[in-house]
Amino acid sequence: MRTDVNLNSDWKFTKLDESDAWKQIYDDGNWEQVHIPHTWNAVDGASGTDYYKGACWYRKEFSLESSWEGKRIFIEFQGSNSITDGYVNEQHIGQHRGGYSTFRFDITDHVRFGGTNILAVKVDNTIVDDVYPQKADFTFYGGIYRDVNLVIVHPVHVDLLDYGSQGAYIVQDQVTKDRTALTVKTRLANATEQEKKVRLWIDIFDYEGKTVTYAAREVTIPERETIVAEVPVVLDNPHLWHGRKDPYLIYAMQKCLSSVSMMCLMR
Repeated sequence: MRTDVNLNSDWKFTKLDESDAWKQIYDDGNWEQVHIPHTWNAVDGASGTDYYKGACWYRKEFSLESSWEGKRIFIEFQGSNSITDGYVNEQHIGQHRGGYSTFRFDITDHVRFGGTNILAVKVDNTIVDDVYPQKADFTFYGGIYRDVNLVIVHPVHVDLLDYGSQGAYIVQDQVTKDRTALTVKTRLANATEQEKKVRLWIDIFDYEGKTVTYAAREVTIPERETIVAEVPVVLDNPHLWHGRKDPYLIYAMQKCLSSVSMMCLMR
């Protein structure tokens, strides 16, 4: 199963580019205490033009349960503008360039289970040539302005490093009022040293939460690899969207990955 732990509370923040702020042992006692979502342009950003652009730092302590050892640990930023560098226990975990999409880093190899960990994040909203947009009729607010979560998953899981996506894509092969044929492409990651054989379920629900169709297939994932598994799904007599006349948009999909023992590993 996937476990999400929200990290929005009790961050330290400074509106300065401190050269040593990534270090574990660092005195942030005089920094401002903030909660996420946060921006340093809440006041000066109202002008739309004359507001602070530059690098600032966030720091936070977090703990991991000892029972999570052996699982994969990711940190998820749902929005941070616009160049973000993350550090866990002095290790650089990655950089994301762009301010308007979810991104994640795998921090499994950099954390301590059953103890305290230090997360340091440098965010910079300086306008640079390769990060878009560069001009708009709104303020490019700097900061971590959406949720931050820890995501804990089984070593065999739906891929979490696919550009912040949910790891699944739906292709419409045929759509008529009598029948809809879909192909669900799911990215599956195996972080173990052994080949794994798993079963992938796809369930489709209607507006009321009722299962209207499902499909499954067995998949073999080589050790330390990520693959794309395709599952065909057929929906009879679909409720089609018809503009303002019938704007039905509520079909939901759940994906479940299981081992031979039928224990659900990931949703």
